[in-house]
Amino acid sequence: MLLSIGNNLWSFLLQMTVQARDVPGQIASSRFATIQVTVNVRRNPNAPVFLQSLYNLTISEYISVQDLVVSVSATDADSAFSNSGRIRYKIIQASYTPPNQFAQFVISESAGGIYLSQPLTRDGIPNTFSLIVQAQDSATNPKSATATVSINVVRNIHTPIFNPNNYTAQVYDASAIGTSLFTVTATDGDRLEPYNRDVSP
Repeated sequence: MLLSIGNNLWSFLLQMTVQARDVPGQIASSRFATIQVTVNVRRNPNAPVFLQSLYNLTISEYISVQDLVVSVSATDADSAFSNSGRIRYKIIQASYTPPNQFAQFVISESAGGIYLSQPLTRDGIPNTFSLIVQAQDSATNPKSATATVSINVVRNIHTPIFNPNNYTAQVYDASAIGTSLFTVTATDGDRLEPYNRDVSP
């Protein structure tokens, strides 16, 4: 008999009768016992599904190592209390691997948060990254889904420029302490870029 008891758990109810018979003589009676065996079989009908298949984001090259870059998330229609519904995250492909062979980004297996693991300011680091992230359930025969994370890195390209680049001032020996001599002015081509540091003089 096949019974559904919820949470993708199906119960196969098997009944079998076992007889143990002794024959000490013609007056001996048959003796038998009945046992009931229940077999529970867990199914994994559903695969994880990402809330979005593509994550596009822009970050500054100055973010710190171990900072959270983005969080990806997937759901599974199977029960979260079963292995079929317990999701694990993994970066299965990256467009760039640093020369030291350690990953540029790492992911939390249980939560899906992606973190920076190496600085972005080193020479040779590209301006764009593409990561393929996998969400996989924990069933014996697991099912999975993938999403793409595209990361654009904004660089601090320009240096400040003084305008003018020469200043001249006159000061008198009787001038009071704190007298203003002149005001310098500098501009930076990166000033309007929200992902770059905005350092005022």
